Amino acid sequence: MKKKLRLISIFLFVLLAAASLFAGCDSGRAVEEGKVPLDIYMQQGNQYSGVTEPNRVWLKIEEDTGVQTSFEGPTAEYHAQPLVGTMMDIARGRSEVDIIWMQPEQTGTGYSDWVKEGLFYNMDTLLAMNPGEYPYIEMLFQTDLYKSLSWEGAHTMVPWLTTNNIYGIYYRGDWLAKIGYYEKDEQGNPVLDEKGRLIPVAPKTISEFADVMQKFSDPSYNLNPGTKTYGMSPHQEPFAMNLLYHAFGVVEDFSLDENGNVVYSYMQDEYKTFLKWMNSMYKAGWIEPQFNTNSGVKDRDLFKKGTVGILITDVEQHVKWVLSEMPEAVYESSEVSQTIVMGAPLLGDGTNGSVEGLQGSSTRGSWWGGFSIAKTCEEPEAAMRYLNYLISPEGSKVNRYGVEGIHYTEDENGRIITNDEERGKRGDRCFSESIGKDGVRAYNGCYLIGFNQQGGVMDWSKFETEKRVIVSNDPAVLDYQFQDLIEDAAELNVPYYDALPETLIFDSATTLLVDKIKARAQEFYLPAVIQYSEADIDARWNEMIAACSDLGWAAAQQGILASAREFGYVQ
Repeated sequence: MKKKLRLISIFLFVLLAAASLFAGCDSGRAVEEGKVPLDIYMQQGNQYSGVTEPNRVWLKIEEDTGVQTSFEGPTAEYHAQPLVGTMMDIARGRSEVDIIWMQPEQTGTGYSDWVKEGLFYNMDTLLAMNPGEYPYIEMLFQTDLYKSLSWEGAHTMVPWLTTNNIYGIYYRGDWLAKIGYYEKDEQGNPVLDEKGRLIPVAPKTISEFADVMQKFSDPSYNLNPGTKTYGMSPHQEPFAMNLLYHAFGVVEDFSLDENGNVVYSYMQDEYKTFLKWMNSMYKAGWIEPQFNTNSGVKDRDLFKKGTVGILITDVEQHVKWVLSEMPEAVYESSEVSQTIVMGAPLLGDGTNGSVEGLQGSSTRGSWWGGFSIAKTCEEPEAAMRYLNYLISPEGSKVNRYGVEGIHYTEDENGRIITNDEERGKRGDRCFSESIGKDGVRAYNGCYLIGFNQQGGVMDWSKFETEKRVIVSNDPAVLDYQFQDLIEDAAELNVPYYDALPETLIFDSATTLLVDKIKARAQEFYLPAVIQYSEADIDARWNEMIAACSDLGWAAAQQGILASAREFGYVQ
């Protein structure tokens, strides 16, 4: 998934809502004595449509929380969610749902308006009425990052917590070796692995990256015989370039300059400099010429086909989705130690307008939508208990790995050892699969129902000292087959942090201005890379800045600052 890419317009959401179908997984179980029934609306309800009986993980969560859960949701995949009309029906009580998952940013000001209407429980009030009952939700709303995840002065959502290891750079290792990017000794001789193979290395700096882009596009290297090759074919959304543009001094989203003024990444002069560099590579023929049509996973498909040798996209669980159809990544090569290599965010080295020493990758992965309790819920305390469990250390492990001692154990280093035999028993085949150590597919991955409720295991050990929660995933459980690459991507991650957190929610008026300004500024990306000359980039840039000013940029800056002051991010 591309967390911050708005793939479908709000208008389309509303149209789709009329055709939305629900797929419940409630098997008609009688409510057990002492259990509170909870109906949960999930973002991929189609994944639950075939579930008729709870598995042991599901039952363990119910036992530990005193609830009895059933799920429903639209049959469409998450890219088409949340359907605004459907959410309104649920929130206004026209559908009997207790807990609702949604992405507020994809509703415009809808979610804020629903909070104003009183359609969701104020969780601050529920915490005050039940002191000490939901400690992890209480701590979450005190963290430096999530305290500002508030609408209309109230916390009404427990966010889906994820790691900050979002994007990575994938390189074809066999291509790197062919163009001379492999480990060498001090004399320039190749360093070979234990099997006598070259060890490919990824470019580290902006200048090295440009060199690789040029050589990957050079037909004399014959990197994919019979196919015209290019350096990369990036996604059409500008966010996809975050591992490159931070080397130019571009911020992540909204931040503050040295004078305390609000700046926006795609309106910075540093971003214009970055676009000129991209434009030069496009004009040189190093970027696949139709990248402007790359929506969904088309950029990944071109990488799989060998049209391009570089892919910038999601990592973690996405590694297996990217590589599962690439035989080069599955079978060992006799020439190189790795046919796929993960690279770090590019380091600025003063070339092409980059800033020496700067690098970073997106941190926009700390949350992805979340769970609100509808006023139709008759026992909101039970809903809070359930959500509190999902972000607790013990509950998040159950929700991610299964029941300890049955579905997994931990070794002395805290690594997860899955029990594939137990996971494969009838009724418990509710875990994702990958190739195991014996070369056979096994149920050795994450718990699938839980996969759609939270994004990892929660570590609260840093709360008292740093006011934060750490979200982590065991690479071997994300995907046993590609765990080394997943771990490489995590180790190479260099998080970039703005002065203002991504979780800062603005008032409705500011949100409307921000959405318009973002849309106008982001329109500049594709024509700047593909169409404009360098002189045109300067002239059209000034036009774009003026248009954003006319849309209310000054008022938006003041509104953003007001929200930042409210939560103590600025004085």
